[in-house]
Amino acid sequence: MKRTIVTVSALALAAGLAWAAARAQEGFQMPKPQKEHEFLKHFEGTWEATTKFRMAADQPWMESKGSETNTLIGGFWLVSDSKGEMFGQPFRGFGTTGYDPYKKKYVSTWVDSMGPCLSIGEGTVDATGKIMSVQVNSTDCATGKPCTMRMTQEIKDKDTTTWSMYMPGADGKEFQCMTGESKRKK
Repeated sequence: MKRTIVTVSALALAAGLAWAAARAQEGFQMPKPQKEHEFLKHFEGTWEATTKFRMAADQPWMESKGSETNTLIGGFWLVSDSKGEMFGQPFRGFGTTGYDPYKKKYVSTWVDSMGPCLSIGEGTVDATGKIMSVQVNSTDCATGKPCTMRMTQEIKDKDTTTWSMYMPGADGKEFQCMTGESKRKK
């Protein structure tokens, strides 16, 4: 199995390199980051985070502390590696965020150690250039049914960001299920 994964990965890399070389010979210009990608630069680096979460609107808030390391790849993609603790267990999550110039939207993915589902988001940044709003499509792990959530992330200053996530409760009404603040590690 491991040998198959390595072989497939090597073939995909070779095909990608061959495609890029052929396009370069034809005068094809590789894409370059656009002004919308500049927004992602703010999040580069290592951050210390405090997150509060709850499973329902009538449940008490629980708190978790952790860290996140964000790397900007090629000026296009912010890759996030989050570590912490939730429900008394180690937590690990990985995300990607970029700007898709064809959709004219920011796009994101998220997976973590607390569930088997891939979350996919699309959103925009407001006119101030400080608040990103994203609609996230995933699966409700309690029911196994599709679930749509809403997330906002705000740049407070060069070393502080806040975010909130909202999801439908059992009654179908939206409630705030998570909120957090991240401080740049110095």
